[in-house]
Amino acid sequence: MQRYPTDTLWDELTFLAFHLGWSLDDLLDLEHHDRRRLVARVAALDARQRVAPTGAPRPMPSPAFPATSNR
Repeated sequence: MQRYPTDTLWDELTFLAFHLGWSLDDLLDLEHHDRRRLVARVAALDARQRVAPTGAPRPMPSPAFPATSNR
């Protein structure tokens, strides 16, 4: 069995805690594929929120999570 990279896990947990306000215990209770799905969807919503009405992105950095499979 391959371990999930610890730094990646903490990046995901921090991102979700920041955007959703969930506790660490709640986030750790999520299954891996559910957590990855939430990260992808919250990141998509975050990206849409940062786009100005003219279509020009606001100068605000976004956490980068590489696209990975659900495994």
